[in-house]
Amino acid sequence: MLFALYALLGLMIFGRVCGQSQYAYYPVQFSQYMRHYPFINPASIGKSSKIETLLGSKNHLGNFSSISTNYAGAFIRINHADEKRRAFNVAGVRFDNDQEGRYISRTRAYACYAFHFNVFRDYWLSGGVDLGGLNMSVKGTPSTGDKSEFVPDANSGIWLYNEKTNLGISVNQIFNGRLQPYQEISLLRRHFNITAMHRFKLGNRSFIRPSMLFRFPSYINYNADYSLEFIIAGFTGGCSLRHKLGAAFWLGIEDLDLWKGQFDAVINYNTPARKSLVNVTSLEIVCSYGL
Repeated sequence: MLFALYALLGLMIFGRVCGQSQYAYYPVQFSQYMRHYPFINPASIGKSSKIETLLGSKNHLGNFSSISTNYAGAFIRINHADEKRRAFNVAGVRFDNDQEGRYISRTRAYACYAFHFNVFRDYWLSGGVDLGGLNMSVKGTPSTGDKSEFVPDANSGIWLYNEKTNLGISVNQIFNGRLQPYQEISLLRRHFNITAMHRFKLGNRSFIRPSMLFRFPSYINYNADYSLEFIIAGFTGGCSLRHKLGAAFWLGIEDLDLWKGQFDAVINYNTPARKSLVNVTSLEIVCSYGL
């Protein structure tokens, strides 16, 4: 709460002094990006199951515990591929919210669509887009009042995959939108992502899964996550090195049979590098269920 109040006061004071200054704003990046693909690349929705649901939460620890991000998504295949029709469509919705104490809130909501078709053998190619917007609300004081701004937003991408491998390219915040709840201007900078993953079989019910995420925002040349995950008899554990930001470690369960579907749940701990841009630790919990 105290941090959020300082952030609000700083936003108001600095905005009045430098009314034309601008800050770039990007979606929160989850360390478990390999379970967060629909929120990076909309072409990935519906690739694994006829019905997919996702829930996740990221909470900072220590003095920044009032800052959190929560998200949810649901996607369904409109039709199904068969021997004659080697293609299918997917539609869905997704939401996420960044909360800084009781004062600053950013909420995104999107309608999603993807088209998947078989290109050769067991490889599929998909293209996807989501359209929606972002609302930023700031609780004010009796003298300033509350402020709320809305800006349209969109993301798009392509996705090449089979059961073991995926490769994706996407662009986020296509419209380069701008928010100005007070005098300070926040820009939703357009940026690009490249993701890749491959699963290697080690033995009976044991796998190793390296993956990577390259993100190209404007405030640095790029940032990247290099991850390595082990899956043994339905249990998963792994680590991710985050370029100039720190590291992440996680444990969980994967593909647990539950109510005719499969359930995943993973908890993740993030620790910053010594020279990190933001010196905070956080916990992430990600759950998914597919039918």
